[in-house]
Amino acid sequence: SIHCGFAQSTKTEDCDANGADALKRQDMFASGPWRLGSAVPEMQSIAYIGNSTVKVSTPWQQDPMLPRDHDVYISIRRMTHVRASCPALARGEIEWSVASETSCGVMAFSRFIE
Repeated sequence: SIHCGFAQSTKTEDCDANGADALKRQDMFASGPWRLGSAVPEMQSIAYIGNSTVKVSTPWQQDPMLPRDHDVYISIRRMTHVRASCPALARGEIEWSVASETSCGVMAFSRFIE
């Protein structure tokens, strides 16, 4: 829902257009004025652009913008545990490898502890 008074049609056009990148950045706080649409249905249901009220944010564990039971959150949490469990992944030096030209854009690297 967009609630910005006389500027509503302009802001709706700005959000639907491909320009003005700053207008498409998600606010990091549920109390902020920019809760943009999402492919995640739970986020889409709280999408909003308009006036915000300054208030103390809820603890991050309760933030509606960060559903901790979502597959993306769970996957990132697992990857974080893998990285933390391996010193080479956490602190190692990166060595980039040359890959042959492919249409899918392969990026290869190794991590080493010196």
